[in-house]
Amino acid sequence: KPLTNITDDVQTLALKQALKENRIALFRQPIVTSTDGSIVRFECLARMINVDGTIANAADFIPAAERAGLIADLDIAALNLALAALKGRADLQLAVNVSAATIADFNARQEFENMLKHSRNEAGYLTVEITETIAIQDLDVAAKFAAKVRVNNARVALDDFGSGHTSFRSLKAIPLDEVKIDGHYVEKIHERGDSRAFVKAIQSLSHDLGLETIAERVETETEAAILRDIGIFGLQGYLFGRPQAA
Repeated sequence: KPLTNITDDVQTLALKQALKENRIALFRQPIVTSTDGSIVRFECLARMINVDGTIANAADFIPAAERAGLIADLDIAALNLALAALKGRADLQLAVNVSAATIADFNARQEFENMLKHSRNEAGYLTVEITETIAIQDLDVAAKFAAKVRVNNARVALDDFGSGHTSFRSLKAIPLDEVKIDGHYVEKIHERGDSRAFVKAIQSLSHDLGLETIAERVETETEAAILRDIGIFGLQGYLFGRPQAA
């Protein structure tokens, strides 16, 4: 067996066990306003807790989960934890990710929607981030899923915008509240005129469509200042905090 397959088998087994034993935790990374740096919400990132209590490296177990078809289980577990964390907390807003695999899977999609439906109060403080990948794979399914999420009281964000080949059409086709600009366009934005032009175009169109904009992977004050000048609403990245255990 190739080494990757053996490693995958070990990771898959470990993740299956962790899901069964509720050893999934949410780490939170702050999203702040560009104007005064106040916290808008936290993005929740699923992490696996090893049997010895240490945290597994996301770079190891997430790709293994995707290859093993366990990513939907992880998305559901993360949603469950986020909704539980929001119970009775009107002072807290969270965001969770939902993968293309989950949205493409009818049963997983139904389960996700039903969980929101049965926790409408908590869903009112939740943003569901859908990846650009699903918008590329199946715009119609993505649009219907987003509509259901919003009917169930949660907000919808299009994550990593600009990372793939989606056209600006997806901003109009999918019922959204927010666009998250891929960090590729944020990195060294002060040196790259093409990135500035792209971010300005997204900001302008999003503003006209009534959508909030969030810039990802902001790491320097210089980047933050340029994004603020462009009019980007929210900023996320190591400049404001790394993902931390809640």
